[in-house]
Amino acid sequence: MAFANKDVITAVLSRSTEDVDVTFTSEWNVVNDPSAGVYYPHNGLLKFPLAPGASWRSRYELTRARQGAFRSKWDVQIKVVGWEDVEVPAGRFRALRIEGDGSYQRQDVAGNGSGRWVFWYAPQAKRWVKYTYESTDFRGNPNVRQTDELVEFRLQ
Repeated sequence: MAFANKDVITAVLSRSTEDVDVTFTSEWNVVNDPSAGVYYPHNGLLKFPLAPGASWRSRYELTRARQGAFRSKWDVQIKVVGWEDVEVPAGRFRALRIEGDGSYQRQDVAGNGSGRWVFWYAPQAKRWVKYTYESTDFRGNPNVRQTDELVEFRLQ
């Protein structure tokens, strides 16, 4: 983590080809990710307090400047499924499994698709320790597949 206060968290994420600076809200909702884009107001996929059975809806807009005028509007339904043990390079954690299923509508061209997120939020680490994302294009074909895992854990 590079910086955190009551409003914002900035972090450096190591992706397969590069390290990227990402900006999150204090609830770990993405605001800006150079490889994914700018979220307005943020992606809203986490909402505290987290508890099994909790659910909410997130609506946001995503702009990808690196892909020209790419803009999409998302509508996602999120649910806290329950507790699970998860193992990542940083260790083994007791975590809440959070699932999100949503759809997007392109704003720059005709098109739509869907996305599915799964987070494992570990209170011990005070963040998600594993995250998966898969999306499809308007034909239902796989579009993006991503997994992020916590590789080092040290509370200060």
